[in-house]
Amino acid sequence: MKKLITILLILIVTSACSDTKKNKPESNNAVIQANTDVFMSAKINGVKFYSDNPIYNKFDDQIDLYGISKDKSEKILFHIVYDNGPSTYNMGKATNKKGNMIYTHNNIPWIVSKHRGEGTITLTEKGDYLIGEFSFSAKNDNITKQITEGKFKVKMNK
Repeated sequence: MKKLITILLILIVTSACSDTKKNKPESNNAVIQANTDVFMSAKINGVKFYSDNPIYNKFDDQIDLYGISKDKSEKILFHIVYDNGPSTYNMGKATNKKGNMIYTHNNIPWIVSKHRGEGTITLTEKGDYLIGEFSFSAKNDNITKQITEGKFKVKMNK
């Protein structure tokens, strides 16, 4: 299972690096956001991050969400074992295996997993939309990035 999640995360981060106009979803599970009422925003060490086209994928009880900055230099990715409904997930050291949170800048990842970092994400469903708030402290070696004031709204596929 650990290898599957790692492979899935690598594939998602790699596919996020390519041009989204050329990159069609490989499954019917992907929902590419195409209107202005969807977004992902946060502050990275106090600096604004914004994605106007976040992507949502669902595979059984797992969801992946990611947003890419306009210049494609920054990405925020969540991989969550989803309980289907409003819930708050705590991730990081000494927590259950509910998922990962990743921030990348110029393809360098800062990660929250069961081995390092800490974070919280709250998910709520409203109609066809998944709405969330998040914050996390991600690590890459001894360097930490603080991701705060995170919010998103994405269209779900059910």
